[in-house]
Amino acid sequence: MRLWDTHTKDVLSTIGGKEHAGFVKTVVFSPDGSLLAVTARKDNTVQIWDVPNRKTLCRLEGHTTHVYSLAFSPDNKTVITSGWTSKDVTIRLWDTLTGALLASFPDQGAVAFAPDRNTFAGGTHIYTWNPETIQYDRKVRLEDVPKSPLPYPTVLTFSPDGSVVVSGNRDGIVQLRDSTTGKIISEYAGHASSISKLVFSEDGTTLATSSRDGTILVWDWDEVLKGSDQ
Repeated sequence: MRLWDTHTKDVLSTIGGKEHAGFVKTVVFSPDGSLLAVTARKDNTVQIWDVPNRKTLCRLEGHTTHVYSLAFSPDNKTVITSGWTSKDVTIRLWDTLTGALLASFPDQGAVAFAPDRNTFAGGTHIYTWNPETIQYDRKVRLEDVPKSPLPYPTVLTFSPDGSVVVSGNRDGIVQLRDSTTGKIISEYAGHASSISKLVFSEDGTTLATSSRDGTILVWDWDEVLKGSDQ
């Protein structure tokens, strides 16, 4: 993995090399940029790096298939991961400093934390949990998730204020759901194939979606929300 200076386009450093026994599938920075979580498709692990010091903090081991999705909590203290295939139907919460497994839930699919670290979406549910007791207080099912063979959304994210869960599906549809009830607010077409990424701009005014159809769509979030009121 290479870290690049975005202004000069120079390589700052190269990290890793032999830490994973398979090719790197996913790279995710923590919200403050101090940590980097890296998954490998074939060795079923997640490695967390201390970015300023270019060293490994811990390795997350326990998934029996490669990690499908991962996300950091807003305070950087927790990483959530999801397994892949019917051999590993688990969503797991980990301590980012020690690598200790905090909790495991029988779910699977894309994962995302809300702006407050007490709510996360994983697979087909939205969970409200207590980070101190490592127990979830409640969970609600995402309404009308796509049917089998793969029922869960391909990607998930929360709106900047945490009130909406945005999901991308294999049919190219973007769906908005109430983050408290899981109910669908509205849905939007535009992609012709599975959605691979959902990203909000830093100021929260724009949503970008990418798809395996080779396109990226940029959405005005205020206009999207207006459409959901109709």
